[in-house]
Amino acid sequence: MNIRRLIPEQDFPTLKEWWLKHGAIPVPEAFLPWGFMAVDGADEIAAGFLYLDASGKMAMVEYLTTNPAFSFTKRTVKAWHLLLEHIEKLAKEQGCSAIISMVAPGSSEERIMGRLGYETSEGTAHKMYGKRL
Repeated sequence: MNIRRLIPEQDFPTLKEWWLKHGAIPVPEAFLPWGFMAVDGADEIAAGFLYLDASGKMAMVEYLTTNPAFSFTKRTVKAWHLLLEHIEKLAKEQGCSAIISMVAPGSSEERIMGRLGYETSEGTAHKMYGKRL
């Protein structure tokens, strides 16, 4: 399994389809920053995006999604781990000292973020997870 950079004109239709199948509202393509796809052979498994703030001190990982055909499999968990580790490494290389994400309570993202050392705030509709880099 490896991570590749997203190609917006090629990958956006796939991502839009994934978001819709998961019941999520597709993000407008123009709003998407650096994007990455976890790929296993010919199978596209998961994707996520890295936002950097203007100060260069904090990053945000957002719009994580998975291929509905592989949801809740060991391949998906491995893909998310690799994807998040890749995004964290890039954020650190850009000088960021922390990374955050907004995650729905009870979601797969919540469980994976917890396993990867992200900490949460409590008592909100969406939990914000953060991690020092």
